[in-house]
Amino acid sequence: SLALPQLAQLGRVLAIPPQPAVSHSDSYQSAQRKLKEISENGRLARPQPRTTVLTADEINAYLAEGGGALPEGVQRVRFSSVPTMVTAAARIDFDRLTASRKMSNPWMAALFSGVHEVSVEAQATGSGGMGSVHVGSVAIDGVKVPRVAMQFLVDYYLKLKYGANVGLDSRFPLPARIDVAVVGNNQVAVTQR
Repeated sequence: SLALPQLAQLGRVLAIPPQPAVSHSDSYQSAQRKLKEISENGRLARPQPRTTVLTADEINAYLAEGGGALPEGVQRVRFSSVPTMVTAAARIDFDRLTASRKMSNPWMAALFSGVHEVSVEAQATGSGGMGSVHVGSVAIDGVKVPRVAMQFLVDYYLKLKYGANVGLDSRFPLPARIDVAVVGNNQVAVTQR
């Protein structure tokens, strides 16, 4: 039998209103469904030839609502695009992003420290199962970063943490047997074959 203190504790637990399940936006759910379909199709020995369109709203909702893992220190990522050109904006805490490595150059340390609004414009294409990204410009708090400083950050931090394939000019295999990726107006269409 339950003692009085246990009954009182049970009563308090039962009196707490149930917490709502985590609900996601329609855009998040749509992105999650499409990404799952792409992944499952890509695991087949002979994937179904299909094109899937992911919108910027879906990608942004997916990232904002915890669907994708962002690097430590990267917050509030928002994507937009026009044909072949992607723009990403984020709030970046450089101290958290670069915590594993300290800079010896005081000028670079001053530039890449604290919390800042960062925007990146890059050309992105994908064909023949390979993707490529060419970073055209980066701005921190609205101030354009010289290419030499961008290269320093990539070489000194990002390549060490995320591998040699990360760079201002990157070429990489597309995942899930994606053959072609076409960036359009606030969308990307991926074709699996």
